[in-house]
Amino acid sequence: MADKAFDITYKLNQRKSNLEQTEFNKFLQIKDAELKRIDENYEKGIISKEEYERKREEINAEVAAKELEMRKMQFQREKRAATIQAIISGILSAVLSFQNGGGFPWGLIPMGLSIATTAAQIAMIQSQPEPYAKGGYVKEEKIIRAGEAGNEWIASNALLSDPQTAPIIQALENYQRGNPNAFNAMGFSTPSYAPSNSPKGQGC
Repeated sequence: MADKAFDITYKLNQRKSNLEQTEFNKFLQIKDAELKRIDENYEKGIISKEEYERKREEINAEVAAKELEMRKMQFQREKRAATIQAIISGILSAVLSFQNGGGFPWGLIPMGLSIATTAAQIAMIQSQPEPYAKGGYVKEEKIIRAGEAGNEWIASNALLSDPQTAPIIQALENYQRGNPNAFNAMGFSTPSYAPSNSPKGQGC
């Protein structure tokens, strides 16, 4: 029963995630076309370098925010599904513990232990931090999970606030969001090899 309920929940969540990904891909195509037009306007001298960089940053920030929101919703659905599975499994386990313990009153103790175990599992699920494999800025205090996709490097607030290092971090942020222009403009040579984890899978 618990496995069947979880399977139904999983399929519904997967369908929802697929629809969200499809919508995001359409949104990404639109933004890619906007970036292409901006590039063309800059090459033709229609817009200044400052306007060019500002518009690209705005679009990249919009894309990153939309993707982050989608990942958050998917993460929350996964947590809810896991919680539902734990509750259903916990109820079945408590009933079996009560019956196997001899019913009332002897089965109350094993049933109580089963309920306590379920409560601990639910608490652990609810306390799971948000994954951070996509990297990016964290603009408010929160608990995150880092390193789940491999090595990651996290910049401090001091580096983000330092006028000498902030532009470098912003350029890296744009790079991992698919816009290498600011990074390349700094004069760094693009590596001819890729590390085991690509830039899009790294935190910064």
